[in-house]
This record gives sequence, C-alpha cells and structure tokens, in this order.
Amino acid sequence: PILQEVAESGDIATFEFLRSKRAPLGPCTLHRAVLAAAFGHDGSDDPKKDDKKQRQSRARYTQRMAMVRHLVDTVGLDVNKLDFPRDTKWLQGEWGTPLEYIVSIGRPDKDARELTWFLLDRGADPEIALTEAKESNHSTFIEWVEAWEAQGGREKLEHFKKKKRDERRCSVQ
Repeated sequence: PILQEVAESGDIATFEFLRSKRAPLGPCTLHRAVLAAAFGHDGSDDPKKDDKKQRQSRARYTQRMAMVRHLVDTVGLDVNKLDFPRDTKWLQGEWGTPLEYIVSIGRPDKDARELTWFLLDRGADPEIALTEAKESNHSTFIEWVEAWEAQGGREKLEHFKKKKRDERRCSVQ
C-alpha cells in the first residue's frame, strides 16, 4: 500500500494528501516508519561539527521521527500492533511490534533511543522486544529500556494512559 511506502520514506504532507484521497493504510505502516527511523543518523554528538553528509543524515532522521510521531499521535496507529500474526511471522518476513523492529534491524551502533523512548512513552510493551534483544545480544536496546524505566518511564506511561482515557470520556450535561 502506498501509505506504507510514504510512511517509510516520504513526508507528512504527502502522506496526508494521499490519506485524504482515501489511500489505504497498510498492515505495516507504523512498522515501516519505525524501521526507517531506527537507522538513526550518522551525525556526530555535536551537530555543529557535522559535515554535509552528516547534516543530511540528521535531517532524514528528523523527518523519519516526525513521521513516526505523526502516525502515533495524529493518525492513532497502535504502538503494540503486530505486523502479522505471530504464527505467520516467518512466512511474511516481518518482525512483530514496532519495538521489535528496532531490535530486529540488529544495529546497536545506531542510536534509536529517542525512537524507543517515544514508543515506550506511548504505551509500547517492551517485554517481547526485550526478550529478543537478550537473545540477539542487543545490549544497547536493553540499556535504552532500562534507562527509560530509571527516568520514571513507567510512571509517565501510566499518566499518559490516564490522560488519554480522560480525553475519551464523554460528558453530556
């Protein structure tokens, strides 16, 4: 589906234009956007020291993160949705939940902490992804989740969920 492709490599304006024309979401729309963002950027720790290629990489990463935020916060895609049922995973060649995509790219050298924390803050369940990270020796992902928890991530998540529940309540007077 075209929106799935745009989510991975396009911009929000194009995504919304196509969506307004009733283009369908694909089963892996958020997953593909997460996959693209999970590659991070090739920039240095100090953006002022980036060369041209690093600035382009950082800009691409910023665009990919904006798409992930848009898909979750505006479109309302589920951060815990499986790409395909678990019993068909091997047939589809896909990897599970969006967090599992971060683990599955197998690139602990890429900084996907911001992406990981964003998904966790929006309610992503880290348990299966943590199991996979341990099995594949993706210690960086484990550190990101542990750091999120140490920063009060679980408490923030509960606050976020409560806020969302409160927003959905309807009061008629």
